[in-house]
Amino acid sequence: DVPALATSTGVGLGDVGLFSTLGFVTWLIPGFLLGMPGLLILVVVGAQIVGGGTFVPITRRVMGGVGLPRKRRPAAGDGR
Repeated sequence: DVPALATSTGVGLGDVGLFSTLGFVTWLIPGFLLGMPGLLILVVVGAQIVGGGTFVPITRRVMGGVGLPRKRRPAAGDGR
């Protein structure tokens, strides 16, 4: 038989061993190793967004005269 806990005694996080010195280090290393690939993906995607955000306007400015001619809009004072 398993003895029941006394009503005045509770179970806390210290009883689990997660926040003891050895328990924290034991979970820190695998958590770090499992979290790094996800963090690396987020960094790469963020760098691509920033690179695209700067590359597209610069390319449009440099290549502005290349492509189909645009229709000119009449000026405000033309009366057309």
